[in-house]
Amino acid sequence: ERLFFVWTGMYSVDPANRDAIARLCLSVDLIWVQKKRTQPIMIESFIFGLSGIFETDHSTDVYYQQLSRQFKILKSLYQLEPLNRTFIKKGSSRPEAHTSIRLAWLCSLVISHDRLSEVFYHSNSIKEIRKLLDVQLSGYWSYHYDFGVLRKKSVKHILGKQGMDILLINAILPLCLFRARVLNQPNLTSKFYQFYFQLSSENNRIIRNLKTHGIVTSSAADSQAAMYLFKNFCSQYQCLTCKFSPYLLPDSNSINLVE
Repeated sequence: ERLFFVWTGMYSVDPANRDAIARLCLSVDLIWVQKKRTQPIMIESFIFGLSGIFETDHSTDVYYQQLSRQFKILKSLYQLEPLNRTFIKKGSSRPEAHTSIRLAWLCSLVISHDRLSEVFYHSNSIKEIRKLLDVQLSGYWSYHYDFGVLRKKSVKHILGKQGMDILLINAILPLCLFRARVLNQPNLTSKFYQFYFQLSSENNRIIRNLKTHGIVTSSAADSQAAMYLFKNFCSQYQCLTCKFSPYLLPDSNSINLVE
């Protein structure tokens, strides 16, 4: 359960913040959170407080002050130790990708679902998992993307298809696959493998670079395989031991890595 929470938190934010958010998620008492699911303000004060925001930032925003006061009580009661605020950056300039709004989304996720590992693991389709991820933000965060910073128009959901796919490819599906293989459940293992073929290929620097050399990726299964090859062969100068090197000669045709 903790792995699902940590990895989901990590891949919901910008890469620059992933290590810090992982540390934050590791410090969260999930049993306590599950017991307090009916008290959203308590959970938001707990998670935002552990991020260190109330230790250094001093907003006059009413909701900020409410959460800050609540966290002071929790901090004293449970002897909590927040992260150093400098570890977590503000994040993207895009409102939907701002670190505060992503933490608010993470709070809404654990409030909406009792056990993340179970609801993801027993999902029967990509559509079903996306629906689980598409949680509604609390009232305050529908109108703000940071404390005291209003949006131009209200929103209820912040994760688009691309954001959900990043979570699926890098966090949810790998953990589901690992669990299915450890528990020796071949039907579920096959199901999660097939989910990779149903997702679009990633579009990052590595994939775009490989495309110029004729490596075509049409699904997430392809792009994951391509990135594995790049990290373990190309970047390690292991060209002679890579079975795809003959295809990368100047006159080679495009190939598909996963057949």
